[in-house]
Amino acid sequence: VMFDVVVFDEASHIFPQDAIGAIYRGKQLIVVGDSKQMPPSNFFTSVVEVEDYEDDEEVKDFESVLDLCSTVLPQLRLKWHYRSRYERLIEFSNKNFYEGDLVTFPSSKIDREGIGVDFKYVEGGIFDHKTRTNRAEAEYIVDLIFENIEKYPDRSLGVVAFSISQQDLIERLLAKRRLQDSSHEEFFASEKDEPFFVKNLETVQGDERDTIIFSVAYAKDKDGKLSQNFGPINKMGGERRLNVAFTRAKLNVQLVASMHGYDINLKNATSTGARMLRDYLDFAENGSTDSVSVISSEDGFADAFDFEMQVAEFLQNKGYEVDVKIGASAGSVDMGVKMPGGEDYILAVECDGRSYKSANNTRDRDRLRKSVLQRMGWHYHRVWAVDWIQNPNDEKDRLLKALEEAKQEPIVSVSGQSDINLDEYEEEKTAVDFQFEKYETADLQYAKKASRGDYLKYLRLVLEKEAPLSEELFLKRTLRDFDREKLTDAVWEKFDRLTSRCQIEGIIRRDGFMYLKNKPVNLRAPEEDGFVREIKYIAPEELARGMYQVICKNITVDRMGLYRMLAKVLGFSKLGDAMVRRFDEALALIKDNIDIEQDELSIIG
Repeated sequence: VMFDVVVFDEASHIFPQDAIGAIYRGKQLIVVGDSKQMPPSNFFTSVVEVEDYEDDEEVKDFESVLDLCSTVLPQLRLKWHYRSRYERLIEFSNKNFYEGDLVTFPSSKIDREGIGVDFKYVEGGIFDHKTRTNRAEAEYIVDLIFENIEKYPDRSLGVVAFSISQQDLIERLLAKRRLQDSSHEEFFASEKDEPFFVKNLETVQGDERDTIIFSVAYAKDKDGKLSQNFGPINKMGGERRLNVAFTRAKLNVQLVASMHGYDINLKNATSTGARMLRDYLDFAENGSTDSVSVISSEDGFADAFDFEMQVAEFLQNKGYEVDVKIGASAGSVDMGVKMPGGEDYILAVECDGRSYKSANNTRDRDRLRKSVLQRMGWHYHRVWAVDWIQNPNDEKDRLLKALEEAKQEPIVSVSGQSDINLDEYEEEKTAVDFQFEKYETADLQYAKKASRGDYLKYLRLVLEKEAPLSEELFLKRTLRDFDREKLTDAVWEKFDRLTSRCQIEGIIRRDGFMYLKNKPVNLRAPEEDGFVREIKYIAPEELARGMYQVICKNITVDRMGLYRMLAKVLGFSKLGDAMVRRFDEALALIKDNIDIEQDELSIIG
């Protein structure tokens, strides 16, 4: 077996010996990973006495295929950070693991409880050395889980314990609580796009959720003494375990601890992991102490160009509050404008000043940057220096108009706490009002009776109503025809035999779906309170047709806004990763008819 291209993702987690076979069979190799995250785990590897061979010694010097390949392959560092919708979620890791080199973007919302990083101190939490658990903290975690469900029902949620013992205790206490209170069982459903989980530091890499709750567990014991042994955190590479955990949240980290950062004595705990734990506890409780993320206008705009100062002073004279250089990295916003006495920003004003000139290319500074900031909840306005100098009155009018429009439209919060839901906002901005067809299921009993035992005619009658139709969905609905309760290989084999000459009835089988010749393909929405098809049961051509209809009526469409709007039309309350992949496949079908630039779609024919 040979491959044209071999791609490894999360390559820091893969042993070289596990990768070498695929690499040997590939013509090209792409290795993607983060050396600051988890190395391969020996957790499930048994120790076997084997004879060492000299030929293997060079490979053994590298703990992962990422380390091995980084010595011989050209490297490209991806710097833009998208996951964290609030900059404080990535600020600690950016400073301590990535030398401040990541380009992160501030939110228009000022950090408050429920967004960014929250510190939750458990009074009276005690670490039991015998069970290696902290029961008071675990009980607090369970209460916090239910509090999050009630307060943020639309957010996904995960719990990360710093030890396996604490993870097990949390799971047991949670199971007991769920037996006592079953009112939120829908939240714990495993088939959700981002289901709830309880994991530990060793198993959480690759996961992400809107909110992540941490259980540190380690604390003073019943005698008031704090052991400086923090389990896997003390081991070599323990700091990487923490980095993985700290970067899992998209909206909110809730760090639950029974100790403070200053309780850790680095004279006795000398490992890098222990120091990182102490620093993060302090960061979560007290905020950043050695970096300023906002330079206020009161500081005289010391870091701004003269042109930027003119713009800021103009806004101040109009009664607005202005902060400059908002953010903790190269992705900072030139100016954030607030209403007098307001907390959150109503408008980001960008100039072609220092940050604009430092962008690597025009795509970064003119297209992607605006798109990312808008997703972070900003209203956005660009002021060009040449226009400001040559036509100052016109440019000032444009700026004031942008502010008035921003005040009229509620700021869209990525946390879902805004005046208007993000999905509804993007649907409103994405689609003009028009109706899709309704999905109507066929009367199977009528079709069976009318076909008089001819399976292909029976199938055609169903498809006249439902094509394109998922073969798997159809077979699950008609298992009684095969005298089976489950969809087995035997059912598929019989179905293949029965449909071997389906072309006679104009039936086309392709990639798991059945189509009817000359029957138009249109996107169909479920009836109110009607049958909602799983995304995998909707043909890509049907999704593509729906996309094309929306794009044709809107000229310019935000890609993710389009996806969210269609997801809602199809009966889904949330857009998950599986849906995004499915929509991407559908979008690829119409790429010849549209011009795609990053996340915007514009009709060209």
